[in-house]
Amino acid sequence: MKKYEVFRDGDLWCAVNNDFINVQESPVGFGITPMVALGELVFQECEIALRQLPDIPYIWPIMQKQTLFKINETFELMLKEYLEYNPETGIFIWILKPNKRIKIGDNAGSLSHTGYMCIKFKGKHFLSHRIAWFLTYKIWPDKDIDHINGNKKDNRIINLRLATKSQNKQNQIKPSKNNKTGYLGVYYIEKSGKYEAQIMLNYKTKHIGYFNTAEEAHNEYLIKKREIHEFCTI
Repeated sequence: MKKYEVFRDGDLWCAVNNDFINVQESPVGFGITPMVALGELVFQECEIALRQLPDIPYIWPIMQKQTLFKINETFELMLKEYLEYNPETGIFIWILKPNKRIKIGDNAGSLSHTGYMCIKFKGKHFLSHRIAWFLTYKIWPDKDIDHINGNKKDNRIINLRLATKSQNKQNQIKPSKNNKTGYLGVYYIEKSGKYEAQIMLNYKTKHIGYFNTAEEAHNEYLIKKREIHEFCTI
């Protein structure tokens, strides 16, 4: 049975299920309230389940996601009036005071526990990299934003690219905290004393092979990753 946990993560709420590994490998919901975060998580789970259905490759595009907070033109203009974004440094500054505590010229944004920078504006919380995309290209991103070099705090526009959730997960460069081998894509099998290399593609796990050492397994994983993960940067 699926169990869900919702907890505070900086300025946002975060929702995960009992299969959670890390933010790269598992669906995670973020929101300004616990219910918004949980709704985003359930939506992602439905997306994954639909993509795994056989022989129905076009079912998902038929379903259109309705954003829980729609940004209108007036709000967009306000963002442009209050925030200045430097695409070369990835830093935001306030050019108008959003509240009494903040001064003009202050850096905008704070670091959440997930490692992403967030900006609070008019009672709403936004991921900084999504605002960066909007201020640069004048359109809200309709997909995930991938940090190319793996540094979630590096919001230079050259380091950002549109990605599906699957593509975004392909750019994982470090193993999860639960991985006891210390190698990405490698898992120790106690029964055989071997190390298994496995990789995910389109939310499905693919077995690569069993090896005597974690290093061997990791090397084979990297070979396969560079072959099938178009967003791989390692």
